[in-house]
Amino acid sequence: MAVGLVVVKLGAWLMTDSVALLASAADAPVDTAASLVTFFWVRYAERPPDLEHRFGHGKGEAVAAFTEAA
Repeated sequence: MAVGLVVVKLGAWLMTDSVALLASAADAPVDTAASLVTFFWVRYAERPPDLEHRFGHGKGEAVAAFTEAA
């Protein structure tokens, strides 16, 4: 969805020459990357406990939140 949104914004920018659309299209890949990183860290956090992480991998959510905030 995010990649499609970038394409739509770039197409709209080409048709209108709007600087606001260009700025929004330039920002969208950063949002996409942050969402992907968050997705993978949350999946990591859902893993069950193992020998090295006896209380689970829940701290991965904190890493995801920090990454999203950065």
